[in-house]
Amino acid sequence: MPRWYVWWRLFELQGGRCACCLSAPEVIDHDHRSGAVRGLLCVSCNKLEGRYFRRERLCFHPSPYCFEEYWRKPPALPLRWTKTGSTFIASPW
Repeated sequence: MPRWYVWWRLFELQGGRCACCLSAPEVIDHDHRSGAVRGLLCVSCNKLEGRYFRRERLCFHPSPYCFEEYWRKPPALPLRWTKTGSTFIASPW
């Protein structure tokens, strides 16, 4: 799948905003272990999400925007997309 398609499909699904705050999205976020595409994040949330995962920083977003909620139910979950290198694919899982 082309990157532009993934971006615009997620942009449409998320109403043109970051999945964790009200900012404009700038990054296609994915789980670095499984490759599962999670959604679009702003640059700030993308950096904070990684630091939160490594326990270097606490989540400051009010529910339902906390990163743990985002990890449990990411906007891209129903699409079943994964990222391998620079390639996006629809997964059969």
